[in-house]
Amino acid sequence: MRFKEENDALKARIKVLEQSAINLDKPIFRDGLYYSQDGDGPFCTVCYDKNKECIIVTALKPPFNSFGDYQCQNCDAFFG
Repeated sequence: MRFKEENDALKARIKVLEQSAINLDKPIFRDGLYYSQDGDGPFCTVCYDKNKECIIVTALKPPFNSFGDYQCQNCDAFFG
């Protein structure tokens, strides 16, 4: 019986640690785009939300920014 209780406690602890790791890796949402915890980015929100991929978006300059200030080269989404 002692081993089962210890096993259950360890499983609960693992679950808490896994959730903490997920929260540390999750990008920060700012100005309509995602950024890493240490400021890298901006990353495509569509690619991250669908596939958990951090794809850096490309800044667009006139006349190419009529649909947005940034474009994802992976999924072609526009932002800004």
